[in-house]
Amino acid sequence: SEVRRGGFPIADYLEQTNIDNISHVLRTFTLQRAGEVLDNLNLSYQVEFFRKNEPKEAARFMNHMAPEEAADVLVALPKKKRETLLELLNEAARKQIEHLLRISVSPVGDIVSTEFMTIDSNMTAKEILKRVKEIGSDFGEILYVYVLNNENQLVGVASLKDIIMQHPDSPAYKFMRPQLEVASLSTPVSVVWKKLLKYKYYVLPVIDKDRRMLGLVKLDDVSERVTKE
Repeated sequence: SEVRRGGFPIADYLEQTNIDNISHVLRTFTLQRAGEVLDNLNLSYQVEFFRKNEPKEAARFMNHMAPEEAADVLVALPKKKRETLLELLNEAARKQIEHLLRISVSPVGDIVSTEFMTIDSNMTAKEILKRVKEIGSDFGEILYVYVLNNENQLVGVASLKDIIMQHPDSPAYKFMRPQLEVASLSTPVSVVWKKLLKYKYYVLPVIDKDRRMLGLVKLDDVSERVTKE
């Protein structure tokens, strides 16, 4: 599954609030615990947290994040802030993150697949399965459907197995899995590769800065690129 590993209710709860509340709650934790929570937030929340915090404060938290998560955040930040943060990190964290960014500076954008299926969060299981039958032949394989809100933002995912097991009239927002790991077009291939391996995913959704879905990156394609490099 490409959805984030489960069992991290603090991150799940925080994503239902706002960035100010997230910042407040993280400051009540030890830095190590805060780093774990940050690792489990979606990329858009991670980036917003580091955008809003002063560099010295931000670096204190980033020192305790998983290197691949921190690298993903840094890529999404403005260049000036990225360079400032890197300088402020402790030596061990900085070396690991710089190594990740250096392994593969090529972004993942050119291996994004546009073969993915999206649905409205209000669609019922019956309606979704009908649509899969109608357009399924246009895709090589449909393992998951991606759930969008009224603003066409990615808010969840459901596997075909999930959908088949639901009551026919159950809407997607009731059974979708809301917490997804994602990538952006500028995410280095090396970072995506580490995420896919770490969380045992087959695919990762790719989103833009407004959380609109652009495509998927597949394990096979990323593996081929990493092998070449």
